[in-house]
Amino acid sequence: MIRCNIPYVKEDIPIVLLFRALGFTTDKEILEMMCNDITDKPFIELLKASFDEVGSEKNTTDFALDYISKRTNNATALKEKRILYGKEIIRKKLLPHLKEHNETKKAFFIGYMV
Repeated sequence: MIRCNIPYVKEDIPIVLLFRALGFTTDKEILEMMCNDITDKPFIELLKASFDEVGSEKNTTDFALDYISKRTNNATALKEKRILYGKEIIRKKLLPHLKEHNETKKAFFIGYMV
């Protein structure tokens, strides 16, 4: 399973949830960010555990942002505030050298690192 560490989050989160927090909710979209050829069976097999860890029922951006925010000091806030805080972390603290409101660039960069 591939997990990642992001600023202000106390524990590693599944890489698939990070992509979902960036707005890529389908498995195909996430695969396209991580591999040049989505027919590359060996690479997809390596990623299978990461997708299985999250499951397909947790495929919304709001769920991912809430999941991230629950692992910060803001865990006790109302759900709406947690989601907003999760968005703020993704926009401002995750890869801050990339443009603040360009989740696609961040997703491509993270996919390249994977």
